[in-house]
Amino acid sequence: MKKASYIIVAFIIISTISVFAIGPQKIMIWFVKPSQSFGEDNRVAPPDYNQMAMWAAHPDIEDPSDLIPEGVSSDTTLKSVNVFFIHPTGYLRGAHWNSPMDPNSATEENTKHMLANQASAFNDCTVYAPRYREASIFSFLDTDGTDGEAALDLAYQDVASAFDYFINNYNNNKPFILASHSQGTYHAIRLLKERIDPTPLADQMIVAYIIGMSTITEEAVAALQNIPVCDEPNKTNCLIHWSTFSELYPDQEGWNTAMICVNPLTWKTDGKKAARELNKGAVPFTGNYNLTVMGDDVAAGEVFESLAKPEPAHTYATCVNGKLLIEDQVDASDGMGKGNYHGLDYRLFHMDIRENVKTRVAAYDVNNSVVEL
Repeated sequence: MKKASYIIVAFIIISTISVFAIGPQKIMIWFVKPSQSFGEDNRVAPPDYNQMAMWAAHPDIEDPSDLIPEGVSSDTTLKSVNVFFIHPTGYLRGAHWNSPMDPNSATEENTKHMLANQASAFNDCTVYAPRYREASIFSFLDTDGTDGEAALDLAYQDVASAFDYFINNYNNNKPFILASHSQGTYHAIRLLKERIDPTPLADQMIVAYIIGMSTITEEAVAALQNIPVCDEPNKTNCLIHWSTFSELYPDQEGWNTAMICVNPLTWKTDGKKAARELNKGAVPFTGNYNLTVMGDDVAAGEVFESLAKPEPAHTYATCVNGKLLIEDQVDASDGMGKGNYHGLDYRLFHMDIRENVKTRVAAYDVNNSVVEL
């Protein structure tokens, strides 16, 4: 019995040392890397966006993107404006390179979490968000092979197909807004480059809120011919990006210093510190995001019932070396690394986004006289 106890203690000590020596991200890789190659992997059929079940958010269904913060009134005058929202990664398991799109899974609950806590910032407008065969979280960690790239490309093909269907069947030649986060933003910049920038859709796009992705750099935006960075709060036909970090931990591995940073408190890129009084309101999370990476992808029974009252003046913010630096958030998760507030990119500036949408729609209407308000 005593010998067994020693073995257990030794295992715990060795495991702990390994985490610190190798790094938590590399330890996680062992659990989330698919056991088969992308070519050997089984995949579900491409989504048919003619089917309502393939839309996570849609005006004809009740979904979590409909939630409105307590005490906030919806501005129904914006309902003629459509938002195409691309949700971030919810598939954290390592069974496949791309999500099997199981409607009764933790992955599906994570999608609902993103709709409730991110896409809801746009629901004064009409939100459309496709389900897609999102790439697994390991796809972004697969630096030694091509499988991750192939999985991300497959996911993008779904997103592009959904966008084409949205434009051809739902948008009716009207102005629209593009919005995204994380993996969704990885796909959004490609969508801008291939489907929007070289077409008349560049003029129809009011604004693109593509948030939280290290690939949104000065070089990436320079490759676009007709879509610059938004550097004023009422500028249109442009894109917005920021990635949020603690001012105490500005050096973040893997996050490019050449990222585009638009301060959501001023909607400028000038690098000036914006006072907390400008923060129109952070909104606390509803429900939990399931971070489990091991085992079956089983739903946990998460419920997304309501959004709490906004918390104005929650934090100040400033753009420094491509990063949005804010007051240290003592209760924030360290899942992405100490001081990395990737999961808070939308939550901390929910009301700022909601109000800015109104400003940009109004500015577009004045300049183009085509939005029916």
